[in-house]
Amino acid sequence: MESIILNEKEYFYRIERKSVKNINLRIKNDGVIYVSAPKNVPKDYILNLIKQNAVKYSQIIEKKKSENQTDISSVKYLGKEYPLKIVESPAFKVTFENNTFTVYTPDKSDRENILFLILKWKSDKCLEIYADINIRVCNLFRNAGYKVPLAVVTVKLMKTRWGSCNYVTGRFSMNLKLIDYPPECIFGVFCHEYMHFMHQDHSAAFYSDLIRICPDYKKYDKLLKE
Repeated sequence: MESIILNEKEYFYRIERKSVKNINLRIKNDGVIYVSAPKNVPKDYILNLIKQNAVKYSQIIEKKKSENQTDISSVKYLGKEYPLKIVESPAFKVTFENNTFTVYTPDKSDRENILFLILKWKSDKCLEIYADINIRVCNLFRNAGYKVPLAVVTVKLMKTRWGSCNYVTGRFSMNLKLIDYPPECIFGVFCHEYMHFMHQDHSAAFYSDLIRICPDYKKYDKLLKE
């Protein structure tokens, strides 16, 4: 996930290349700009298109953010709640030390920027954590005799799914929000997606093989549904 400056503020965007004729842009409730575009359209062209409508898009995003206000007295990370400390500083950064999250920002009252900084920190952390789990699960499947590729993993905010598998291209899309849950839950979702290389459905055979390779899958799945 990348960011773009609109009206002097930073926002997330995600470009997905699809077999479509036109560029389609939408802003979901998470405040992220999602763009689907033909494969031959240059990235700079897409970004310029977004910037040309900077006022319109930034207003939509800010409205959606205000409608989805969440508590920021603490931060949920890998299944636990940690206290949040906000420090006035010229820097824009987030640290996680001694079981405490600290956000450094010039304006302690800028709630939206604080939430954005936390989201960006989590997004960066996902790349590291998911990459490690991806390798572990791939090796688990290979050691069990399954001929699976090492999936290429992208991270994005998703409203209804924890993950999705494109078994043709060998790509996974994993929900950024998984970073809020215990590592074993993330492990379970990766097992689920890897099993789609063998079963392209959710049949009884799919779950039978999934439970065989990940015996505690139902327990992890239950935690994600709570």
